[in-house]
Amino acid sequence: MVEDARHQLVGRGLLNSLTANAVARKHPGFIEEQEWRIYHIDKTPLHARGVLKKDTVSISGRPQFVMKAPLRDLKEHKIYGTDLNQLIHSVIIGPTDYPLQQQEIFINMLAEMGVEDAHERVTLSSIPWRGH
Repeated sequence: MVEDARHQLVGRGLLNSLTANAVARKHPGFIEEQEWRIYHIDKTPLHARGVLKKDTVSISGRPQFVMKAPLRDLKEHKIYGTDLNQLIHSVIIGPTDYPLQQQEIFINMLAEMGVEDAHERVTLSSIPWRGH
């Protein structure tokens, strides 16, 4: 019985490692982009402790499950550095059809969520829009 539990633990660890590698791997051509990729695997300790909350939202008219994580430090769970002021260094808008409008929207959203100096963090991409 103990042997089965060990095999399951090793198997789950291997599967999680392969999943993380497949999801988080970035093509070398995009190495200059310093983005974060966030993914969720069911039955993680964060899920079990109630840190992550499952919700249903409509995205482009389609209901989908999403996992919501609080964007603040959770001292009771020993989770630090997740405050938006620490997470977001900058947001680059574009290329897009309406860069100024989107810049204003992002500045307002970030400011409403308590991000300090949101107007300085949101900039426009210098890459030209090649739409339609």
